[in-house]
Amino acid sequence: GSVTLCCFIRPDRAAVRYAQHAAYDVR
Repeated sequence: GSVTLCCFIRPDRAAVRYAQHAAYDVR
């Protein structure tokens, strides 16, 4: 949720990895 948005706003290496995990979990 918020993490994904934060990632989009702040494309960071660690953030991107976190977003990927979050997206996978959501899916």
